[in-house]
Amino acid sequence: MVTDSCTSRSTDVATVAGIGSASSIVNVLGTLPDASNVWAACGADRIGAGGSVEENAYLKAGDYRLTVTAGALTLTKNGTKVWSPDRGGAQLTLQTDGNLVMTDKNGAPTWATGTFGKSAGWLVLGTDGSLRLYDAAGKQVWTR
Repeated sequence: MVTDSCTSRSTDVATVAGIGSASSIVNVLGTLPDASNVWAACGADRIGAGGSVEENAYLKAGDYRLTVTAGALTLTKNGTKVWSPDRGGAQLTLQTDGNLVMTDKNGAPTWATGTFGKSAGWLVLGTDGSLRLYDAAGKQVWTR
């Protein structure tokens, strides 16, 4: 079981992004704020280009949670594993070159989507359990 290290961090992604309240977020890629280099607030459903999720933190949407641990990057539904690349690390980062990369504590890559060169936009965890990577123009370039 992963200890929730998010209790001391803001879970209001709208506040982190500087756009007011959570109710002001619209789930349309073209209308989201520029969250480049903003690390994910624990419990948010997405990260932007340059954003990261650190070890023992997670993205959350509905009943789904994408958790980063040293042992594995894991997508669960109500605590039951539904997907994992069976690689872990200290940080999951959407690099500005478009590649989603898991790195260990020394910065060495342990897993990646192979989407470099796709002009990063957003990694979004959907309430249906989908994990989608969009480029800066809003085009889906990878899904699990």
